[in-house]
Amino acid sequence: METRTVDLGPCHCPGTPHERDEALIMTPAAMKFGIQRRVQSAYEMEVNSARAGLDSYGGLADATLMALCVVSWTCADDKGQPLPIGIHAPSALASIDALDPETGMALHEVFFPQAVVVDGVTIPGDRSYALRALTGVLLPNPSSAPSAAGQPAPTPTDSEPSPKD
Repeated sequence: METRTVDLGPCHCPGTPHERDEALIMTPAAMKFGIQRRVQSAYEMEVNSARAGLDSYGGLADATLMALCVVSWTCADDKGQPLPIGIHAPSALASIDALDPETGMALHEVFFPQAVVVDGVTIPGDRSYALRALTGVLLPNPSSAPSAAGQPAPTPTDSEPSPKD
């Protein structure tokens, strides 16, 4: 599995057991279909909730992506024990919620940068773009949102099948 270590800034763990917090994250190329599907499902729950006028699942896709794609980190709880994280930790989402705001925002910036560089071109940050770039999953737009560039064209419904040679 391809990973990289990222700096999350000064340690904010209770008792400050280390100088800086770090996380080992899997790179986009290492994300398996199961991770992509879980993030997509969480995003669909967010969109459906918002369409129903609720905010029951706001931020779930972001938290799911972060919880599943952090392989390990130095973040600890108030007893000095590492907060469980990663694809095999059932309480990984709770660990994301337990982070102090500064560490949480530093981790969020790792996955959802203000700008994304693709083939040497800087593209301003956008939540839906970052999710697609990181997971390779084309996520649905809310009905009121404009279609994102690069989305596949809709399949025509009135076309005839091509003749076989």
